[in-house]
Amino acid sequence: MAAASELNVDRTTVARRLERLEALLGLQLFERLNGKLEPTQHGRRLFSIAERAEQELSDIQNDNEEKRFEFGKVRISTSEHVLAAFAPQISDFISDHPKILLEIVTSNRFADLSKYEADIVLRIGSKPPPSLKTIDLGSVRFGLYKRRDETGPVEKIWTHPGEIKLSKSIAELHPEAKVSAIIDGVLPTREMILSAGGAGVLPKFLGSSDQRLVSCSEDFIPQKYRLFMGCLPEQRNLRRIQIVMRDLSDSLKQALGG
Repeated sequence: MAAASELNVDRTTVARRLERLEALLGLQLFERLNGKLEPTQHGRRLFSIAERAEQELSDIQNDNEEKRFEFGKVRISTSEHVLAAFAPQISDFISDHPKILLEIVTSNRFADLSKYEADIVLRIGSKPPPSLKTIDLGSVRFGLYKRRDETGPVEKIWTHPGEIKLSKSIAELHPEAKVSAIIDGVLPTREMILSAGGAGVLPKFLGSSDQRLVSCSEDFIPQKYRLFMGCLPEQRNLRRIQIVMRDLSDSLKQALGG
């Protein structure tokens, strides 16, 4: 048990202390899932309350004891292409908020906030992530992009997994085009366009911000996808979470046009 090692006591002592705390509160704070102890909803709420109390206590420390990141660390989980597109806005936030340390984790897997894999998620979806306090940042549109210096008709199309044929809209726009290869991932698709020519579908917030690319279609995917920022409801009142959710979301909304 990591807690026993951190506290320099044995597992039995940690277990007894947890039992006494649960008995005192009259709440189950942990449950065993797949052989591991995981915090219950009550446990997560208690953790957030304790974290908020720790932050408030730190505010009354002597100025000489203040740390550089006195508001703490905020871990954001997002995909690589969202980070690539909105790096300027994130960089501006970091400059404007020197007391908050951002840790950005990129993955195509949706982070489980209930297991503290992240504090905030920044994700594209057709609906808000369930059980999270979310902010809708705006619509995500898609288009077909090719290299700006490439002239002539589009002949090669880089498609995504599951797309072995051209969509009707692309076939009508570019009758000479054929599927060249299937590419898994948004950024790899962009790199194939840049290095090998042809065209591929990209989110417009990524494609239109890259001066090396030019759109060669109208929006042809229904506008059902949106960009969401979310956190656990029990963490929304933490100062560090409030600041990121408020200020970063504002700049992302403006950049997205939401």
